Amino acid sequence: MNVMRLTCWVGRLLALVGVIATPLGAQTLEPEQVVAWREDLVSFEQSLRKRHIDLFHQLPESDFNNRVRQLRDRLPNISEVGILRELMCLTAAIGDGHTQVNYWGRTHRNLPLRWRWFEDGLRVVKTSSAYGHLLGARLQRIGGLTEMALSAALTGCLPSVENVHSARAAYARAASVAEVLAGAGVAVADAGVEVEVELASGKLVSLTLPWQQAGEDLAVAPSWETYGFQPISPSVPGLSTYLRSDTATAYLQFDHYPPYGEARAWAEALNASLAEHKVRRVIIDLRNNGGGDFFVGLVLAHGLVLLDQLDWRQGVYVLIGRHTYSAAMSNAAQYRQILNARLVGEPTGANPVGYQDADSFRLPNAGWQVMVSKRRYRFTDHATPGLQPDVPVAWPADAYFAGRDVPLEWILRDIDVLVHAAAENP
Repeated sequence: MNVMRLTCWVGRLLALVGVIATPLGAQTLEPEQVVAWREDLVSFEQSLRKRHIDLFHQLPESDFNNRVRQLRDRLPNISEVGILRELMCLTAAIGDGHTQVNYWGRTHRNLPLRWRWFEDGLRVVKTSSAYGHLLGARLQRIGGLTEMALSAALTGCLPSVENVHSARAAYARAASVAEVLAGAGVAVADAGVEVEVELASGKLVSLTLPWQQAGEDLAVAPSWETYGFQPISPSVPGLSTYLRSDTATAYLQFDHYPPYGEARAWAEALNASLAEHKVRRVIIDLRNNGGGDFFVGLVLAHGLVLLDQLDWRQGVYVLIGRHTYSAAMSNAAQYRQILNARLVGEPTGANPVGYQDADSFRLPNAGWQVMVSKRRYRFTDHATPGLQPDVPVAWPADAYFAGRDVPLEWILRDIDVLVHAAAENP
């Protein structure tokens, strides 16, 4: 028995040594790679200057030039992970979230979990079945860095950031990505990374989490309350329709933008379905919509605006939040204007006045995608950090992990008041 225990202990020790001994991103460039990257940096600089509508609207041109030159000089002593971080930091400094070098445009690996930012830090909101016991756990350390140190290391170097709200969303996404963590100085290995979390019980747990390929399924998440809504037609990928018949309320889950032609057919079918079910109130949920073509979103609005049966004075709501980005933010602002909708939740991750409509190009040798803003829009009269909700509603961690949708609950209480008032004054 003692021999077996010793063998097991030695095996674990060797595995840990293996994790520590093979740091990710430690390999510097070969001479031919240095030459290729110098060519790519020339293309990077020239293409940004040519394609961006106003490249130096925040970062002075001299600073941009210096940072490109410094990176070029460091190429013989840097890894590709280091280059990724430098280009992410540089494009983030340009100052608009649509101009970016992003990690999801290249091969990358994730932890078998996803984080969400709450007031007390990062917590696990989704994970694989093997690590289901970590759901709700709060990050303490990762690869030797405290959560506070990790936040400081990643701040200012993440893509798709326009304000504090999208910064929180971007931080939570990036904190599970191997290449981003390695570039930030986290002790990351090819096999995995050491993580310390505080469980919901208050117990501290340390473990080595392995990497998985991006896109692998994470099945463990909070069980969400349905609030009496039942699915109805029409539904297409990214656009689902639900009905709560007792209050004549439709809930439209708008997560992705379908092609324009599909959207037109869906909007026509939606108009007929809501008319058939005598819907009086509509909730449009844009909280998980990262953008697309806002003209597709206007097709949805056109399908709704033809319905005279809706309560056009106070019966249209739009749920927004930190992940409401790009075209989704644009549509939220437009729905407030043309549907008389009330915006409920937290401010959006995208700013209503700023640079959008991303173009893209690829570095000729590395093949990495670079995105660049080519338009500037004004969806409100004044620039604000995110499109501001008419009704701000926070979503605390305890409610989130209990499966309660607090912003949606506010809307449903408001609808109950409207239904009760209508019953008293037919």
